[in-house]
Amino acid sequence: MMTDFEKRYAAARKAVVSEDFKALNPMQRQAVMATEGPLLILAGAGSGKTTVLINRIANLLKYGCASDSEEIPADADEEKLRILEQGGPAAQELAALDPVEPWRILAITFTNKAADEMKARLEHLLGPAANDIWACTFHSACVRILRRDADKLGFGDNFTIYDTADSLSLIKRILKDLDLDEKSFAPKAVLAEISRAKDEGVSGEEYLRRARMQGDIRRIKTGEVYEAYMRRMFAANAMDFDDLIAFTVKLLQENDEVCAYWQRRFRYVLIDEYQDTNNLQYLLSSLLAGGWGNICVVGDDDQSIYKFRGATIENILSFEQQYPQIWEIVKADYAGGMYGAPDQIDSQIIAWRHLEKLRYPFAKNIVEMKKQQKEAMMQAQQKPQLMNEDASDSKAAGASVNMSNQMGGMVLAC
Repeated sequence: MMTDFEKRYAAARKAVVSEDFKALNPMQRQAVMATEGPLLILAGAGSGKTTVLINRIANLLKYGCASDSEEIPADADEEKLRILEQGGPAAQELAALDPVEPWRILAITFTNKAADEMKARLEHLLGPAANDIWACTFHSACVRILRRDADKLGFGDNFTIYDTADSLSLIKRILKDLDLDEKSFAPKAVLAEISRAKDEGVSGEEYLRRARMQGDIRRIKTGEVYEAYMRRMFAANAMDFDDLIAFTVKLLQENDEVCAYWQRRFRYVLIDEYQDTNNLQYLLSSLLAGGWGNICVVGDDDQSIYKFRGATIENILSFEQQYPQIWEIVKADYAGGMYGAPDQIDSQIIAWRHLEKLRYPFAKNIVEMKKQQKEAMMQAQQKPQLMNEDASDSKAAGASVNMSNQMGGMVLAC
């Protein structure tokens, strides 16, 4: 049990960190200051998700785990407590608790444009230290990992990366060599099927074996193309975009020493647009975060733009199931949300009043949760008298429900 001094010290330290991020709204600040363990942030477009990621990284670099740790330094005394409670630059320097090195943070997003924007914003906020942060796409991160350890998979560290045009050209050559008509086996469709199989972890040999067991001639021929494609890629010391992730996952799964190295290295893993991850990206994220367990994923569970690439919303919906140690849902005060004055949204808050005491398992039942919320909203609209009830009671109720898309606010599990 903490002593009164220790409680005051931890509270004062947390207040110093909170003050440094006072420009953020309460929900954003909650996400920034939750540093340890798995964290899920659900938020709609324009709600400041990237801002949260940038500031969360800044907090980790400057303060470490000071904002949510009860650990008290051995040399803590009344004078240092006084400095913390007084605030200011001296207090900020004193508040730091095990700040993380920049190169131990992996921040992943989906496009090069988004990665470049993140790097620019980090550099603007943090200065030269931002250059050592791994702020990149999944593919860029995998290239850096494979350049170090690809030899363990039989590749040279100078492997070539095939783009889509290169891959299609190879597929066409294989189709010609196998005397298969491109009208019956469209190269793009064949490449897409190979990509889907890779995402499911099915090798060319396994794909062909299954096709032969099923007696499906078309799938047998596709399997023969797939097998030849992978054989020729390996002979050329080349990988396509899918291979970069697939072989990184294979490397980490089959080489304990390599996996342990990268898990030790990345103390914090942050992933933007998590709803757009496919199976391989999900596996890669889990493997890299498996050492420290500090994984923060940000996404919009109502939007996924990469379904054609195998993206699955289940990665968000099953997050709590995968990480049972996830913190409880943080309750948001939507009366102080990002958009609109309180009087503009009070009526919507009141409509959710009957859901106040409900507890949801969050991720795994989020679809059912939203269904119940919509039903409650419809019932409230049919009973206008609800709008005349005590607003203070309704505001408290509104704090416990997910209205991220309607209000633009952030719902967290941290």
